[in-house]
Amino acid sequence: MRHILTPSFTSSKMKMMFTLMVECAENFVTHFLKKDQDVFDVSIKDVTTRFANDVVASTAFGIRTDSLEEQDNEFYLMGREMTDFTSLRKGIKFFGFFIVPKILR
Repeated sequence: MRHILTPSFTSSKMKMMFTLMVECAENFVTHFLKKDQDVFDVSIKDVTTRFANDVVASTAFGIRTDSLEEQDNEFYLMGREMTDFTSLRKGIKFFGFFIVPKILR
């Protein structure tokens, strides 16, 4: 596994990823600066999940997303569906692909 992942994390690629992460962080801050209220309620879990989604989308897949502005972002919704472990069947299916992928195909 290490020999597969190592080429993805060279110093030049990490620098490129950092630039993309900073861009996502700037979008994150800009989203809240655009609000015309000084104080407002947010769901920390939702906001951080959307930020993490944008970072993963841009660094791993090269997809530009803005999950805070675009609430029904398809990439975000697919990620939420993939990590929804509310039922036993979904949890077994998700972890099964990592543990015994040949059986679950």
